[in-house]
Amino acid sequence: MATPVIMPRQGQSVESCIIGKWYKQVGDTVTAGDDLFSYETDKATFDEAAKVDGQLLAIFFPEDDDVPCLTTVCVIGKAKAPPSSTRAVPARPLLPQPQTPHRSPKHPPLKPPRPLLPSQPPSTSPPSPSPRAPKPWPRNRTSICAPPPPPAPKAASSNVTSVA
Repeated sequence: MATPVIMPRQGQSVESCIIGKWYKQVGDTVTAGDDLFSYETDKATFDEAAKVDGQLLAIFFPEDDDVPCLTTVCVIGKAKAPPSSTRAVPARPLLPQPQTPHRSPKHPPLKPPRPLLPSQPPSTSPPSPSPRAPKPWPRNRTSICAPPPPPAPKAASSNVTSVA
């Protein structure tokens, strides 16, 4: 059975990697732990090792190619396994495509939905404010935002004696 080797993701922000150098070629025998190729992210360079023993059956991307993460890069398997059974596809499941509803000839096509509000002729006058509309912001914001005025001075009391 053929085993796909995928381009690993080296962080959440990494979307693709560049293949630097292939250490093995198609037809080479590999053992688990052998380095297959090197790849670069925007910050570092890594080597990808084989996870299984076998023969390198196919390489899907050449050196210096920008490969999306989680995409099959090469295939390792037995020499008798045909490489045509595998192809360069993302290892993660693809999002389902929206499908149009299937209508049989027995059923007529669906009618378009009716508008929720009755159509009104366009009005040239500006819309009148609704009674529940919020009041506009006061034009003079200083009356709201300014600090309160200082307290008025107190009048002198009559029982205070002056010293001369």
